[in-house]
Order: sequence, then structure tokens, then C-alpha cells
Amino acid sequence: MTHRNGYHAAAVALRREVSTIGIDAEINRPLKAGVLNRIASARELAMTAKLSVLTDRVFVDSLLFSIKESAYKAWFSLEKSRLRFRDIEVTIDLDGDFAVRFPVGCGALQRQFFGSWAADQYFLLTALCIDRGAWNECLLHTCGSQE
Repeated sequence: MTHRNGYHAAAVALRREVSTIGIDAEINRPLKAGVLNRIASARELAMTAKLSVLTDRVFVDSLLFSIKESAYKAWFSLEKSRLRFRDIEVTIDLDGDFAVRFPVGCGALQRQFFGSWAADQYFLLTALCIDRGAWNECLLHTCGSQE
């Protein structure tokens, strides 16, 4: 679930098809001073600066925040543990796609998952859906577990 003034959304899926969903909505405006530096890695700061020059319709810093919020919601529903935003590594494409990496399995940033985003003049919307079994498969392969 997500909500902002003037926007409310929920996502549902069949458990047999989807492990988790994370969605978020943010206002399409710049983040407050200092927030970006608290949530972004050095690579993400550089990416945000580069992408901000390429578009004037999206506040990329807020988009990064929204993607991390969606990723956190997806993570928490599976792991039931807290995760710092800096622990989620994001790559954004201006075509409406993004990738996230979580610290799964043995603790290093491992498996990449993909999501989508959309924007208008008012809102930034992000969604991450992880297919059924993909999370457990990720844990199995990253730690070298044997069955």
C-alpha cells in the first residue's frame, strides 16, 4: 500500500505466483536538503546527478527515494527485518525501469531484481514485484547451499 495527498494505491497478487510486491508514491519534487546524502551510495549520487541533467520532468533524487521505499517494502514483507536505505543499491533507467540489489544470503549485494516507475507532473510511482520462488532461489545460490 501507498498513499500521498491525492493518491492512494494497493497492489495484490496470488501468493502462488508472487513472493512479494513493494509499491510507493512520492510527490514529484526535490527531496529536502540532506536526505539524498543519507540514503544514497557514492555511485547512486553520481547516477542521480547525471540523470538529473538528462530530464526536467522527474526529480531523480525523489525517484531514487521512492524506488528504495518500494524495495524496502518488498524486503520487509519477506525478511521481517529492518534494512537501511544505503544497503539497497539502485540503478535507474529513464525509460521507466530500475534494478535493485539487496544484501541477501551471505550478506553481500547479490541478486538483482527489476521494477518499473512512472511519473507525471505531480507524482512518482514505483513498483517492485519478485516472482514466486525467486527470493529463495537467490538465497540458495548466493550462499552456496546444497540440497
